[in-house]
Amino acid sequence: MKALRSRGKLSGMNQIDVARRSVISRMRLQLAEAGQATLRPEEAVAVELVLIDAMRRRASALDHALKETSSTKPDDHHTSAAVCK
Repeated sequence: MKALRSRGKLSGMNQIDVARRSVISRMRLQLAEAGQATLRPEEAVAVELVLIDAMRRRASALDHALKETSSTKPDDHHTSAAVCK
């Protein structure tokens, strides 16, 4: 399941954390990611909920960081040209 693996990467979580939070074994998650096992519907839902929550938290943190960056004045930052002089 390439989609499962890519969502895991987007979430910023590793297999151990996803497995722990979704209450399935890491081995089962690993096999599902490799396409060698199929998660039961309740397992798939649990994993998806964990990944969606992690992606929302990550997006919120990135949004907050971008707002902080855009709220600073240009004079507060050194440009690469100024540093090279």
